[in-house]
Amino acid sequence: MAGPARELAGLVIDVHTKIAGAEGVEQSVVEAVDRRRLAVIELFKADLGIEKR
Repeated sequence: MAGPARELAGLVIDVHTKIAGAEGVEQSVVEAVDRRRLAVIELFKADLGIEKR
């Protein structure tokens, strides 16, 4: 769980840094990071034994 969460944090920081620096990022990159975020949430829920709705 910790590994995927750290990796996601790094990706989010990278994307936010690019946006803040006026570099910008493509919408597809933002969507890909969001999908990773949702996947980490599902891993976290599974780790806690929380069922999907």
